[in-house]
Amino acid sequence: LFLAVIFTSLRYLSVYSFEYQIGGNENWVVPPAIDTRIYVDWALGNRFQVGDTAREKDSVMKVRVEDYMKCHSRHPNFFSSTVYHLNYPASSYFISGVSGHCEKGQRMIIIKAVEDRFLAIDLAGNGHGVV
Repeated sequence: LFLAVIFTSLRYLSVYSFEYQIGGNENWVVPPAIDTRIYVDWALGNRFQVGDTAREKDSVMKVRVEDYMKCHSRHPNFFSSTVYHLNYPASSYFISGVSGHCEKGQRMIIIKAVEDRFLAIDLAGNGHGVV
């Protein structure tokens, strides 16, 4: 009986998790000057939930909020080809690790949905931010 409950729970959890490719079809590139909201729009078009993952093969760095706001990459949590596990209902901040790219809009915030509510933000209204 115990094993049946465990296997049923694992099957239930796997149905509700999803792996996202950061940036979607656009991948993770410096946005064009006329479309700096590319990552805002991408993130708003997705509904991230606890248990999802975000995958990237380039210079994505998960950073602290302070580093996100200033485009500082000196204290990265991760770098290079990585799968980021969105395992808790808190914001995750991502910037490009390539010098100057964050300032050109190559950054985003992922906020997981909590209790079936969708949260979206655009910090400072500058076109950088998201889900």
